[in-house]
Amino acid sequence: MTFHMAKRALFKLSLTFFALIIAFLTPESGFPSSGKSDLVFSNKPTKEFHKTISQVSSDNSKIVNFLKSYQVIFVRGIFTDLYGGLSERIKALGGPIPEGFGNPFYHEIKWLKSQGINTIKARINTEESPSFNGDIVAELVEESNRPVILISHSKGGNDTLFGLLQNPRIYPKIAGWLTLQAPLYGSPLFDCLVGCPFTDLGLGLGIDLVGGNFEGLQEMKTHLLTKLHKERAHDIKKITREIPTVSLGSQFKNPNIFLTALTPPKNKSAFEALNRFILISGGGPNDGMTPIKSACLKGSDCVFLKDLDHGNLSVNLSPFRAYKKEFRRNTILSLLEMLKKRILLKD
Repeated sequence: MTFHMAKRALFKLSLTFFALIIAFLTPESGFPSSGKSDLVFSNKPTKEFHKTISQVSSDNSKIVNFLKSYQVIFVRGIFTDLYGGLSERIKALGGPIPEGFGNPFYHEIKWLKSQGINTIKARINTEESPSFNGDIVAELVEESNRPVILISHSKGGNDTLFGLLQNPRIYPKIAGWLTLQAPLYGSPLFDCLVGCPFTDLGLGLGIDLVGGNFEGLQEMKTHLLTKLHKERAHDIKKITREIPTVSLGSQFKNPNIFLTALTPPKNKSAFEALNRFILISGGGPNDGMTPIKSACLKGSDCVFLKDLDHGNLSVNLSPFRAYKKEFRRNTILSLLEMLKKRILLKD
């Protein structure tokens, strides 16, 4: 590496850390107080969700019985294999951690199976490219002897979208798709993950070492996803026309850094720093990984929730703010109840 290259890399690294400092000093992230922003959280599907969750929380038997006729496939997000697998290995060795700790959707999948619902995790490499993982998702759909309901989270939503675009033959076998907090149109965080100097030097090598594909993750860049949605708009419209789809986007707000320092971890999000980084990078209101504007697939019915970070639906991240298993389960079942109505209307 020449002196000029090293100097340039150091300059970029300095700018990145400067942006992080500014992000931490940002008073608050989230929507401004305006009538327009309030409409986002009071759109028709969101109102339907709030009505549905009160019903499902008291009686989930209808949605449970409905799901027994389907194969449910969870397509989980980036790094899930890494920290989920690590959690399982530590527990297997007798480590002092709770069952399922740090393992996204562990308890939800276990509970669905206990109810007699055919439920599996997609056997993808979560650090691989969306195009590579998408074909694996398509293979799982084809292997199923039942109609499939896809539940994707985070980058798993991008993996699923690529799989659908690359394999339109599987549409008839998919009953519905629930996509949760996916950066379908990009995220400043992923842009930095595959483009900031410190990730190029360290994280890229780390991802490749654990069997991922750092180069393949370039497909997650915002400008490439924007191009994809523009060029494949007709095909994406066909997906939402033929496959009932419900999208979920969320956001949470942070106090300024001085109040944060006085706030106990249990009242703070584990994604606070990432939330601030996305905000200062121009991503707008977000859940700590995905800008809320990026989570709603055009043509789907979109639910928008407040005070929900990127991990709250999938995992307990104690000692940071976390929700009980029952809340996570009821939220997902309520979204599936909404999806059920759309599946029955299509049929």
